[in-house]
Amino acid sequence: MTENNNQNKSPFQKGKNGNNMLKPPKFNAYWLYGLVAVAVIALNLLNIGQTPQEISWQKVKNEMIRNSDVDRIVVVRNLLEVNVYLKSESLDKYPALFESSFDSPSKSGPHYFFTIGSIENLLSN
Repeated sequence: MTENNNQNKSPFQKGKNGNNMLKPPKFNAYWLYGLVAVAVIALNLLNIGQTPQEISWQKVKNEMIRNSDVDRIVVVRNLLEVNVYLKSESLDKYPALFESSFDSPSKSGPHYFFTIGSIENLLSN
């Protein structure tokens, strides 16, 4: 009787020819939950879907600021980059910004960016 109990706990099962074969692992739903959690964390860490689109300073100055669509402009000194945040009511004026759902920026921004050579160049324009 103890031999039958030991045989049931074995990771091997008898094949058609009487050979020992490994039992396939049982499916566990927790692995699926774990994979989904890892995917969500990876997407957040990689900032996929939250990258602002590049634009020129001339377009920002001549179109967006003139139409009062800009909420704020933030200069990132260490990158020599300027982030442009649009007003929430002005987002509908730029449908191409959210055209692609995979690489479109978040609704809170930054929505656009442009690079500068130096802050003095930005102020002189």
